Amino acid sequence: MESNHGYTIGEEVYVKPTDWGVLKCKVVGFQVVGDKLPIVECKHPYKKGEKWKNAVDLDRISKTPVVKVLEWDIVEKTYEYKK
Repeated sequence: MESNHGYTIGEEVYVKPTDWGVLKCKVVGFQVVGDKLPIVECKHPYKKGEKWKNAVDLDRISKTPVVKVLEWDIVEKTYEYKK
């Protein structure tokens, strides 16, 4: 199994995209170039039956349901996963 930045393929993680709340996702791979960020996949929050898949910055991913994001590079905001 491939692992980068402490994340492993198949691992369940929580992600805070810029335009949604916290999503429960699964790591499906890593970028091939650059920082080799985790690529996650989960159910699309608004489109039933569709999946959302994207590479995620390390400051927007967490192994716990609480994701702390540095907003505007000065204010840390805490977001929590809600079922």
